[in-house]
Amino acid sequence: MRRRDFLGAFPAVIGCRQVAQAHASPKGEPRYPAEVSGRSLVLGHSEGFRSSVTRLSLQDAINLACGSGMLLEFRPGTYRTSDLQVSKSLDVRGTRGLSIIESVHRRAVNIDVQPDDDCERLSVSIRGLVFSGRSFPHTRPVNSSSHPIGVLPYEPEQFNGLLTVRRVPDLLITDCVFDGAPEAAVALWECNDAKIMSNRISNSRVALYSYAGRGIMFFENVLEEPVEFGVYSHFA
Repeated sequence: MRRRDFLGAFPAVIGCRQVAQAHASPKGEPRYPAEVSGRSLVLGHSEGFRSSVTRLSLQDAINLACGSGMLLEFRPGTYRTSDLQVSKSLDVRGTRGLSIIESVHRRAVNIDVQPDDDCERLSVSIRGLVFSGRSFPHTRPVNSSSHPIGVLPYEPEQFNGLLTVRRVPDLLITDCVFDGAPEAAVALWECNDAKIMSNRISNSRVALYSYAGRGIMFFENVLEEPVEFGVYSHFA
C-alpha cells in the first residue's frame, strides 16, 4: 500500500481498530496536515505539505501511531486539541521548544496514558514537546505556611497532571516544557522506573506527583517560579 493510500484508508488500516474506536476525536476538533515519512507519522502545518494531504486531529494521529508502531513526529507550530488518551505503546518527538500542545478550551490539555488491559506492558517515550496550560490564578507564589502541602488531594480522579501516566513500566519524558499546570506538570500512578529528565517546568502547583511508584528518576529538570512544590510522592 502506498503512503498516501495508507493515510487515506485511516482508520481501517490500523492493526488495533479498537484504539481508534475507543478514543474518537470530538466533533469539530482541529486537524493538521499529516504524512508518512519512512517509519514516522509527521504532523505539521500547511507549509511543506501538498494541498491534498490528509488532515488528522491529534487524537487520530495518536491512534494511528499506536496502531501501526510508527514514531509520531511534530514539526514546529502550535497544535490545539481537547483531552488526549493513549492506551498503547507510543514514541513521540517534537521540535524542542517549538512543538506546542495547547487546549482548545480555556484550560489545560490533560493527556491520559494508561493501558486498556492491566496485563499489557506499555512503552511510552515523549521528547521535545511544549505542554501549555495557559495561566491559572493559583500558580502565583503562595505562602506555604498558610497553604500547607497536607491539603493536596491524592485520589486519581482529583489530582492529575498535564501529562498523567498510569501503570506504564517503561516511561521516558525528556526535553519537554510544562507551563501552567493547574495541579501537577507530570502525575504518575503506579509507575516504576520512570525517567523524567531534562525538562523545564513553570507556573505549576507541583512539578512531579507520584503515587505508589518506585525507582523513579527525576533529574536535571529545571523548575522555574512559581512552582509551589517540586516532587510530591505518596506511598513510594
